[in-house]
Amino acid sequence: MDAKEINRGYLDHIRNVSQPQTAATESIPRIQPPGFWSVATLRGVMPSGIKRAVRFIRYRLVTRVLTLLDQVLTTGLLVLTSLVLGAFLKAYLLIKNSRTPVLNRRAIKHVPEFIEQYPLHLYPVVCKSFEFAFLEERVHRLLAERARFIELAIGEGTFSARIFPRDAEVVGLDLSPYSLRKAVELPHVKQALICDCLQPPISSGYFDVVLANNFLHHVTSKETTLSNWSRVAKKLIFNENTPYWASGWVKPFILRTLGFKRAAQQAADKVESAMIQHLEPKDVLTDLVKKHFEIVEVSSYMSERTFFLCAVYSFIMRCYGPPTPAHLKSFFMSASMRWLTVPLATGIASMLIEFDQFQDRSRDSFVSYVCESRYSPKSSSGNYLVCTRCGNELDKNDACEGCGKQYFWVDQMLFLLPEDMEYVEKEYKPEAALSIPKEHL
Repeated sequence: MDAKEINRGYLDHIRNVSQPQTAATESIPRIQPPGFWSVATLRGVMPSGIKRAVRFIRYRLVTRVLTLLDQVLTTGLLVLTSLVLGAFLKAYLLIKNSRTPVLNRRAIKHVPEFIEQYPLHLYPVVCKSFEFAFLEERVHRLLAERARFIELAIGEGTFSARIFPRDAEVVGLDLSPYSLRKAVELPHVKQALICDCLQPPISSGYFDVVLANNFLHHVTSKETTLSNWSRVAKKLIFNENTPYWASGWVKPFILRTLGFKRAAQQAADKVESAMIQHLEPKDVLTDLVKKHFEIVEVSSYMSERTFFLCAVYSFIMRCYGPPTPAHLKSFFMSASMRWLTVPLATGIASMLIEFDQFQDRSRDSFVSYVCESRYSPKSSSGNYLVCTRCGNELDKNDACEGCGKQYFWVDQMLFLLPEDMEYVEKEYKPEAALSIPKEHL
């Protein structure tokens, strides 16, 4: 019996995002340093409007000073780390002096474009460069064969847009309308569906390829989910994290290196739980995949040690997810800093990808698969959308031909949710979606 589905925790995240934002002036802390203005405010000398303005100006001034201090100190630590790590990597690669494998060479080629999105944040730069290198040729070959793609958990679509050409006509699925709202603006996305990606409401046989990037590690019921995916299309391309993703973060890695194995495992478990992940070893995952698919290709990369060296940068920036913190990104990419940060990050990321070829593949944190379904999907030329209640096809007006359930479009997204998730549609706030950055994953 499956354990509690961890992916449902993502619904809580969506609910938090959808909460109405408090007015900026109401959320500003009341900073009261000593001096004339504090005394005047306390004595009621100034009108209330001026009092609020003074508090606002003080808050903005203090915040700006603290932000600038954080930017300067963080950048200094990152540059120092890069100098030390760069010297080590250069010496290491000089000693090894070996030909770089094809996957690593392709990954290095894509580093510069990810540096622009994640400046000095080496974890997503190296990880996504590897993922892109694995996917690029395979996806383009299938597109040349006129394969029809459906992408699960497409998110805000920035990674998807790098994989697919503008005319690819991909159907993108995600549970978060706040992320998918950004993807619908991309030229390669033909249609956008808000739905449960664990059980896509898609009729069997219409699509040729299911693509799922950075999603299955957020799923507890992996076997059931893989079974559902096997009925959607003949081919599946996806990547997954292993437990070395969690143990590669700074705290658990250092604890294990020092011999504190129990504490290291506890730290890794906390990271896994905090990031809403359920990780399985590569051999366990492969056995699950084989129950429903023939594995055509498999490749693992970014060893625990490589991941740790990248995670040091995340630790210094105090973040664990892919986005570089906004205040740091703006500083790194400013006219006065990018001359330093861009080539520095590009050089370190490229050397880390070369470094990774010499690491223990049994301790890789990422693995990518190309699979063919053991299930033979039925041929489908009609509407590929099905009702989440009874499983019958939808008509041209997005109503179920069986039970009559009507589904609706909001912000160019069709909300095709099961009954227990319909609150995602009811609580969706288009105005909140507008305030979310295009690049947030």
